[in-house]
Order: sequence, then C-alpha cells, then structure tokens
Amino acid sequence: MLSILDGIMFPMHSLLTVGGKMSPELVDQTILASCKPQFLKVIRIIGDVDRVMNGTKVDFIADRIKALVKAGRLEAAGNLNRWEASEIRLTGK
Repeated sequence: MLSILDGIMFPMHSLLTVGGKMSPELVDQTILASCKPQFLKVIRIIGDVDRVMNGTKVDFIADRIKALVKAGRLEAAGNLNRWEASEIRLTGK
C-alpha cells in the first residue's frame, strides 16, 4: 500500500515543501492514510510514513501524530512519547 501512496497519492511530494521541509499538511495526510480504524503501534505508523516521505524527520512525524490526536483526528492509547508502546487509530471524524 505504501508504494501506492508514494506513487499515486503523492507523486510529486518532493515539490510540496516549505523552506526545504515537508509541509505539515502533507505529512498529516500520509499519517492518516497509514492509519486504520484498529489500533496500530505508533512506531509502525512512523516507519510507514518515513518510508513514503523519505527525508522527513521522525520527530516531526511524531509531533504531527500528537497534533492529529489533539485535533481529534486520531485516537491514542498510551504515552505517545513511547512510540513502541503506544497506539493510534482513526476516529472517523
């Protein structure tokens, strides 16, 4: 699925940068596309997004996950600072 995301959903993602950094909106879209209604480990989602958006810092991806949880777009279980122990899922909003 990730190769589909990289090739179809974001065919020119390298052009969608702000000051040399990946735009938060594009990272958010990739995070949401990687999530499911079932809980998945945060470390898995970070890895999936990192593979699609090569060059995006994993700490930035983690920060965007926290922002999506705060905005109600994702639901979290556990401490989001512990990527290997926490989980996230889509909220349906």
